[in-house]
Amino acid sequence: MAAPTQSGSKITFSSDPGSTDGRTFQDPKKYLLPNDKQEKDRLDNQYILITKLLGGKLAWAPIQEPKHVLDVCTGTGIWAIEFARQYPTTRITGIDIDTISPAITPVPSNCTFQSNIDAQDAPWSFAPDIKFDFIHFRMILSCFTNPTQVFQSVFDNLSPGGYIEIQDLCVEIHSPDGSASGTSFEKIVGVFNQGSLKSGIDMTKAKNYKKWLQKIGFLEVEERLAEPGLPTTGWHENQRDREIGELGCVVFQKFIEKGMPAYLRTAGLDEVGIKELSEKAIAELKRGDVRAYYPL
Repeated sequence: MAAPTQSGSKITFSSDPGSTDGRTFQDPKKYLLPNDKQEKDRLDNQYILITKLLGGKLAWAPIQEPKHVLDVCTGTGIWAIEFARQYPTTRITGIDIDTISPAITPVPSNCTFQSNIDAQDAPWSFAPDIKFDFIHFRMILSCFTNPTQVFQSVFDNLSPGGYIEIQDLCVEIHSPDGSASGTSFEKIVGVFNQGSLKSGIDMTKAKNYKKWLQKIGFLEVEERLAEPGLPTTGWHENQRDREIGELGCVVFQKFIEKGMPAYLRTAGLDEVGIKELSEKAIAELKRGDVRAYYPL
């Protein structure tokens, strides 16, 4: 692998809690979510949630025994580590823009991490003799201002017959019984999407992945929706979907409380407005008022 090109210095704003909630960030100009322990705990819970949605699978692609695997936006590295354990003959590399603190130790010898790579949009600079058999993305909705450039880099770095798999959320509320309509939860999601767009990120872009991949030149592109989507609460009758919803509800509450504020500020909401709207939305989730889901 080529040496990282981006500086790895962390920027902390704990001296200004009014604007950053005492959180720490790798580079808020590139990525609005924090990088502290609270965020890493949320990412690990998110991993459990998405893996449950995928029926316990790490991937849906029909991979056999890949030689080289790349996990983009690896976060705490939990997916890469589990993949390395299940495929001990595979060399897997996890990359992210921030320093990676593995969620599980010891890290298998066939798993390595590279941080401080400009994973936002810049063309990749891997060694020319390395091609990947499988390139994996999970929950990258907040990561790229130019996803088609990233997918072009995937195309350029895949071995013949290799696979890309993107497991991602589309931040659009679907409420079969209309219970989300007019709620504070619906409002805060709308403001969150406005702030995201202002920062250069479209949180609904997952619905465009198939056509973008086909335009780049990928073949046999399949779009598959996870059932029952990502529920906001445990409103389903069957046990599996109810458990997924209950876990999703906790993840959503944590994200509203700790992950959304930067986006809400970008949308123009002041601190009082953020606090009031967040508290109301969280209360609705706790009561189970919002019977809805996001497509995944």
